[in-house]
Amino acid sequence: CLRILEATEHYLWPDAFERVRNLAVVATALYAGLRRKELVGLKFLDVDLDDGTLRVVGGKGRGGGKDRIVPIASDLRHYLDAYLRHRRQQGIVAPEFFCSRQTKRGISMMTLRRIVLAVRRASGVPFSLHSLRHSFVTQLLRSGVPLHTASALAGHNQITTTAGYLKVF
Repeated sequence: CLRILEATEHYLWPDAFERVRNLAVVATALYAGLRRKELVGLKFLDVDLDDGTLRVVGGKGRGGGKDRIVPIASDLRHYLDAYLRHRRQQGIVAPEFFCSRQTKRGISMMTLRRIVLAVRRASGVPFSLHSLRHSFVTQLLRSGVPLHTASALAGHNQITTTAGYLKVF
């Protein structure tokens, strides 16, 4: 996970804004366990650094998906704070959280794929965004977070899905 974050930070992105944004995207997948759709759909008002929470609206599931609140880890706060500073400098006021500098709108699924592909190549680690989510859940369980709490933070509908992560270690 550290190698992936380091590769994201040291990759030759076109500019500082993309470096900071892409670090924030990868860190959010890793430290908050957001799915691809949740990353792209994250809204500016869903991120509250003062409160230390991310609100995921319409996660995976029936009827429009399951909402949840995920605490912002201190490591993640660092990346999000840096991104928000750069976002303000670029004059971006879009409702989406992760935005393009050029369009000043939310990033697309294709942009997300390009970020992952670039970092995968640079790091030499064959990962996907979903494997970062797996790392998030596994680390929760390793650190002693109760199964039902980890399940809620991951947005799992079935606790048995989360219990499957116990086999990892």
